[in-house]
This record gives sequence, C-alpha cells and structure tokens, in this order.
Amino acid sequence: MEPNNRNYYNETRDYDDVMSVKDWFATELILAIPIVNIVMLFVWGFGGNVNENKKNYCRASLIIGVIALVLYIIIFLVTGEPADLYW
Repeated sequence: MEPNNRNYYNETRDYDDVMSVKDWFATELILAIPIVNIVMLFVWGFGGNVNENKKNYCRASLIIGVIALVLYIIIFLVTGEPADLYW
C-alpha cells in the first residue's frame, strides 16, 4: 500500500504567498532602474527573507544575463568586433 504523500507535504512544507500584480509591478519597476537592478537581483536572489517566487525569478534573470554576457564575449573574441555591429 502506498503512503499518502499529500498529507506529508501539506504538513511539512511552508509555501510562500502568491505575489500580487502590485508586487510584480513594483519588482519590475525597480528592475528597470540601471545599476539598481543588478544590485537588487543579487539581494533578492540570494537574500534571506524574500518570497520564493521572486528569489527564483531573480536567480533565473542573473543566469540569463551571464549567458548573454558569455555569448557576447565569445562573439567579440571570434570576430574581433563588438557583437552589436551585426544587428
């Protein structure tokens, strides 16, 4: 007989509240400010008391940014010219 895992997970795992549209709007507004956005991505991505949804979003944004930067550097090293000249 299989154990009832549903009760186990409901009792042991705390879920963060769903972020409202207002919360996401404020997050995106702050991330639109140059320099502040990079700092806040690190603060929210690796900070302590942050909603898990926001934390994962910030970590994913940082990973995408690093991938884009690496691709840009590879294109620059291969061609010898900045990548934006090809657009």
